[in-house]
Amino acid sequence: SFRVEFGRRLRKQLLRLVKLLEGVTTLEVHEERLHQARIECKRLRYLLEPLRSSFPSARQAVKRCKGLQDVLGLLHDGYVLRLELQHVLDGLSSAKKRSKYGPGIGRAHALNETRTHSLFDDLKREWLDGGVSTLAKYLDVLGEDIAGTSEVEIERKFLLSGIPPKTKRA
Repeated sequence: SFRVEFGRRLRKQLLRLVKLLEGVTTLEVHEERLHQARIECKRLRYLLEPLRSSFPSARQAVKRCKGLQDVLGLLHDGYVLRLELQHVLDGLSSAKKRSKYGPGIGRAHALNETRTHSLFDDLKREWLDGGVSTLAKYLDVLGEDIAGTSEVEIERKFLLSGIPPKTKRA
């Protein structure tokens, strides 16, 4: 049934996300893990998107997922920028080039580091220190909401939502 399968997939996707976020202590050590968490969060959001218009708990869960995706995306961008700036700095072979361009690259690096560390602090505060439990609560409420809806009603609502307007009137 839709309820059972959907509930199973939601739990599986949330568990994947939780496992990736567990034990993250620094961006430098866990950057790839955080990038994978963003992908898993996106998959969870895609499961929830079709239910937004019918269930407030799905709307709230989607909003939380988008927030996590945004922070994780900005962290990844900062990490990639750090690598690029280091690559450019390493490519400045002559002392003249280093003295001319090095300070600007160093300043860009410092600004990026400050921003990235601030974002990581936000991630820790909002998500790593228990924030995933808020998302899990929304998913629990969604499960209860879906369980309280008749199976036929759910299936008909989502099956018929994709029929073109002209066909619906016939």
